[in-house]
Amino acid sequence: MVIRIILIIFLASTAFAELCTTCHSEHYEKTGSCISCHRGDGRTSRKNIAHFGLITSSYADFKINAEAVEKGRKITEKASCRRCHLIGGKGNDLAPDLSASAAKNTAEKLDKSISEPTDFMPKFYFTKTSRTSIIKYLLGTSVSETSKNPYAVYFTDSSENVFDKKCGGCHRVITSGYGPSGIGDTAPNLSGLYSEFYPQRKAIGKPWDKKILKEWMKNPRSHDKNTLMAPVPLTEKESEEIIRMLEIEKTVKEHSPF
Repeated sequence: MVIRIILIIFLASTAFAELCTTCHSEHYEKTGSCISCHRGDGRTSRKNIAHFGLITSSYADFKINAEAVEKGRKITEKASCRRCHLIGGKGNDLAPDLSASAAKNTAEKLDKSISEPTDFMPKFYFTKTSRTSIIKYLLGTSVSETSKNPYAVYFTDSSENVFDKKCGGCHRVITSGYGPSGIGDTAPNLSGLYSEFYPQRKAIGKPWDKKILKEWMKNPRSHDKNTLMAPVPLTEKESEEIIRMLEIEKTVKEHSPF
């Protein structure tokens, strides 16, 4: 019986031991295990399985390269990524949670998502070095997505909403209640406009709110005399509808997923 127990313990320990070092030399042993930095599956010697979802060497130093991680954090803050995304449990829930995305995708896939953004994501034109720093920062915040409401899928008919008609020629926006709108790239993306994560306009000097937006649409130069935007001819009903469209159903100001 004792021998049987010892055998079971031995088999269990070897079954879950990382086999990475049978092919690769050990490095940074004190930082953690192989899969804590590189992911993959350390329980098998079959290369295609062991390397599935692998974080390659260009990105795997996210646990020890504090300078690159901090640079990535600063870039995401400057780009106001949280106006649409959650990062580390903080931000607006208008687009995929970037920490959850980092937990389940390869760094190369994340890089492609940044360099080739979807239609309603701003084109930031980050350099390769900047994108690498961003990804290292996101890998450091990565967490598995737990219970969460599914994203809504919007089916629209041929008719345009008031944002499309009056604003969409220059702007784009992702809204929580109406989905994406607009086709323009010549003016700022308005996603998350009222939230603390949206970049402030220097001439206004404070976060956007419904009152400022209403005044701005009526006469932009009342807040910024140098703006290129002209007054938007709107009825009271149209103005109120645009203001309502830009509201966000859920903003997470401070929530730790860890």
